[in-house]
Amino acid sequence: MSNTREVDFFEISPTKSVLDEIEEDLTVRQFAKLDRSIQRLEKHGWALDGTFFRKVHGTKEALREFRLTLEKVEYRILFTEEPCGVFVMLAGYKEKANSIPPGRIRAAEQRIVLWRKRRVREATVPRSLTLREGLI
Repeated sequence: MSNTREVDFFEISPTKSVLDEIEEDLTVRQFAKLDRSIQRLEKHGWALDGTFFRKVHGTKEALREFRLTLEKVEYRILFTEEPCGVFVMLAGYKEKANSIPPGRIRAAEQRIVLWRKRRVREATVPRSLTLREGLI
């Protein structure tokens, strides 16, 4: 059985995703290393070394951190795994003082609610309708 997973970066707007936000935070080399780590996550899923993941306590949406060190910078991506097996990446930040910025948690929790609503809409609206009317 394959551990292959889909990794989806939340779409903030039609022209910007969480991945774009993350790219703005990092150098070119750091972003390249992050890209390689995401590819490993897609390939191995939860089978990656346990130090890559940490539960975020006290959140409504069972958030987790994908924990990376990118050229001496501790970088974290808040995510959740949905029942469909998709890792949904919701917010990134540079870790300082071993704490998560509260605004990043709020953003992640709001984004996963929106992601789920979009997923339901995509599943229920006929594809021809969404293309014709630009609903999705």
